[in-house]
Amino acid sequence: MSIDLNQERPISFNEAADLLSQLLGMRLTYKKVYTWSRFGFKKVVLEHVRIGQSLFTTREALGRFVRGILETSTEGRSFFHVEGIRGRAALASALNKFEAEGTS
Repeated sequence: MSIDLNQERPISFNEAADLLSQLLGMRLTYKKVYTWSRFGFKKVVLEHVRIGQSLFTTREALGRFVRGILETSTEGRSFFHVEGIRGRAALASALNKFEAEGTS
């Protein structure tokens, strides 16, 4: 799915890093968000758009990205163990809350 700017509000990668930091429970930077938008993680790429010379994503795209990682990280040492972030259950719960906040 791609970003629909008619229905989703663009946010900067710095804002995205702050939101993902809260969601994942670890500090992220612009560079990590940029890397995920260009190369993805485990074949899950963070959707983004270019407006002028700047790159943006959306809150909804962040939710889709994290949900995609949750769905692909099922065997072996997953993203959550490698990166040292919340466990799957805690992240799934935080993601549901994150998505609920975005719709209100």
